Amino acid sequence: LRWSEDDLAAYRKRGEVKPSKIAPSAVLSVPRPISKYRNQRTEVSGIKFASKREARRYQELKAIDAVGEIRMQGLQVRYPLFVGSIKVGTYVADFVYRVFDESKGAWTVIVEDCKGYRTPMYKLKKKLMFACHGIKITET
Repeated sequence: LRWSEDDLAAYRKRGEVKPSKIAPSAVLSVPRPISKYRNQRTEVSGIKFASKREARRYQELKAIDAVGEIRMQGLQVRYPLFVGSIKVGTYVADFVYRVFDESKGAWTVIVEDCKGYRTPMYKLKKKLMFACHGIKITET
């Protein structure tokens, strides 16, 4: 659609567009979109987390690790998910740590995920983790 200068002036006179009220900086700045599940990215000790809940849990686990009750092994640990010889996906665990099990007299590996909402994809991957690796995911 091409307008002449007269058409544009007539359009502005009708009051539908008021260019004086539109600040150039407002047009150029784009607000950050809100995430689907309302999580807010957070940084703790130089590590970026997907949510405040995950960052808070990291701080709790670091405190427990400092006392010696657990031993942190990793953040964002990747587990491939195979059905037969076909890779169907990858599960990324938020935290992996070891806890001493006195009944067994050995260290047990715990795979933990911070969840605010359990998506259908997460539920499927949780089942696949148990089927493929025999690991039950702990949710916080």
